[in-house]
Amino acid sequence: MSYAEVTNLSLDPYVGGQRRKADHSAVFPTYDAASGQTLAQVPVADREMVDRAVESARQALDGSWADGL
Repeated sequence: MSYAEVTNLSLDPYVGGQRRKADHSAVFPTYDAASGQTLAQVPVADREMVDRAVESARQALDGSWADGL
């Protein structure tokens, strides 16, 4: 995947079935392992975002999604 393709993707955290905007502007770079080229600047999840993601995962685990397994 090229840098141009990655820049068109939404890199906001996906929590609880929807994209969420980070509450701050901190980012970290991700790199193409083969070339070392920077592919994207990815938002850093803060404590609140991680807590929301964990709670969403707990709700999903406790839900009916696995009843038929």
